[in-house]
Amino acid sequence: MLKNREKILIADDNTAIRSNLRDLLARNHYLVEEAKNGVEALQKAATFSPDLIILDVVMPGMDGLKTLKALRNNQQTQDIPVIMVTSQGQGKDIKTGFELGANDYVIKPFEADVLMAHIRRHLQIKKRLDQVIDEREDLVVTNELISTLHAKQKTRDILYCLVQKISEYVEVKRCSVIRIGKNSSRGIVEATSDGPELQNIEIDLNKYPEIMEALQQKSVVLIPDIDKDDRMSPVRKILHEIGCFSLVVVPIIHGDDLIGTLLLSTARSRESFSDREVRFLRGISNAAKSALLNAQALESVHYDDKTIVASFDPLTKLCGYYKFLEAGEKEIYRAKRYKSHLSLILIDINQLRKVNGIHGNEKGDKALKEIGRLISDSIRKSDLAARCHGDDFAILLPETSHIGATVQAKRFQKQVLKNPTLHELGVSVLVGVSSMEETEVQSIIDLIQAAEFDLERAKTGPFAL
Repeated sequence: MLKNREKILIADDNTAIRSNLRDLLARNHYLVEEAKNGVEALQKAATFSPDLIILDVVMPGMDGLKTLKALRNNQQTQDIPVIMVTSQGQGKDIKTGFELGANDYVIKPFEADVLMAHIRRHLQIKKRLDQVIDEREDLVVTNELISTLHAKQKTRDILYCLVQKISEYVEVKRCSVIRIGKNSSRGIVEATSDGPELQNIEIDLNKYPEIMEALQQKSVVLIPDIDKDDRMSPVRKILHEIGCFSLVVVPIIHGDDLIGTLLLSTARSRESFSDREVRFLRGISNAAKSALLNAQALESVHYDDKTIVASFDPLTKLCGYYKFLEAGEKEIYRAKRYKSHLSLILIDINQLRKVNGIHGNEKGDKALKEIGRLISDSIRKSDLAARCHGDDFAILLPETSHIGATVQAKRFQKQVLKNPTLHELGVSVLVGVSSMEETEVQSIIDLIQAAEFDLERAKTGPFAL
């Protein structure tokens, strides 16, 4: 699609050079725009929004160096990569160009292969920088949304807030959260962006092939164009009637359990969901699960003689999650009152689902027990460890700084790698660390959330293995 082709602006007063460059770039599938002087280059840079500019140094009127300075002084164009083109013997211009912000230089006459190598390199750098900026913006939005979700105590309120905010940020026609029934053929629409009153609507999942596929694969399913996807042929007419062009399904998974499914549809005339939007939705689903699990845990607690709140996890013999939350609030209060350190380690088990799938749940339980034993052996009497949900564990560390907690978390990772039982099963762990000295904390949930973000960076960050 045209929107995926990168755009290059050529600024050179030589018609023959511009023509040759245009042909070269067109053959390499770039979109090209031309400017014959500096003034026109600035105008085209503003309207064409190029991904890269090839700028000649010597041009009449406003030369390349003055044009470069103007580009760098304009917020709209200051980050566009610029490759300067100059003739032999203009070393002073090269030095000045770099001082003004040129990204690279090519000497005339240049070889086509050499120029293309320079272009591809800087476009790759720009693409990565753009992605980092996008991820930072998305992280801010995710942080704000998850903070809002954690402030709500009812599952129903969390779900409606989730779909409403997502539909605003991603600009979709509809966003829903669907709970899957026990027989996996019926679903319940728990919340939809169409309105808070639309709840508990039963649907036949056989009419939603994209959801069925997401359930089976437990991964994101993207339908860029329903008209070109054979999977959607049975329901294409219905989707046309509601003005749906593309779909994405993002399962909310914790361990082996499916908490819910985000179903988004859009009526955009030409666009599907971008890679950035899919990454954002995947991150939101991962971050939202803790708010949902916390709400469900609190809602499941009934203070009567028929219900006993479990104080420990029977499989790992560690503290139960609700008891952990209760104790955590007391430690938060104590740390604030006495201005002492308090840190938290979140532990996520890798490959547990694979172990269950290949060797059965008995082997998976064996891995959980061994992780629980290692945690018990590695903590102090003053620390508190809990199995949260599925394959997540948490350790609360009073009187421990962020550095101290990080050292302990890394040490535990190494213990797991050296453990023969876990090594045989192919199990390892990822860790996330948070502390009151690094995070503004009002409750234990804030500390858990900060550790979740650190854990997510370990999974998907630019330096993740």
